[in-house]
Amino acid sequence: MKRIVSITAAAIFVFASCTSNPPATSSKGTEEQSSVSKDVVDFSVISSEVWKLTEIRTENEIIAVQRAADQADLFTLEFKEGHIYGKAAPNRYNGPYTNGEDESLTIGNAASTLMMGVNMPARPTEAEYFAYLSKVSHYKIDEQTFALYSKDEAGKEVILLFLPLIETDVEGSPLN
Repeated sequence: MKRIVSITAAAIFVFASCTSNPPATSSKGTEEQSSVSKDVVDFSVISSEVWKLTEIRTENEIIAVQRAADQADLFTLEFKEGHIYGKAAPNRYNGPYTNGEDESLTIGNAASTLMMGVNMPARPTEAEYFAYLSKVSHYKIDEQTFALYSKDEAGKEVILLFLPLIETDVEGSPLN
């Protein structure tokens, strides 16, 4: 009986910790309430968009993704029929994913092209991006922001924030 109570208490603790929103930090370093929703969303909402990475939040830093005007399609992510697709910096990639209940998500190892990049953003590197994708555990979404929750090499939480990529972001170029 004690074991059942302990397991139930542990499950409640884990569930409660998974549903909390991360504090957003503004450019001034002050905490703001994140607008990422706690409600479970139909995954078709996510798979109907192409997403562009806007920032990565770690325990110690916020990495804003800086793109040149001709690099709007760097660090994109799309979900289709059990596979992810996108463009990192500069390579195109794809890989498997599995979405589960309660916003759980796992992304398998990505395969990518092997192009050499010229004038690529300093951070995040393509290797960092792929490492974070491979360690994703769950997601959250609100009206616009899509957040993937991952871990760094030390096991600390990393949050990848995405916004929808709109056709005008990629001038004269089809998204697919």
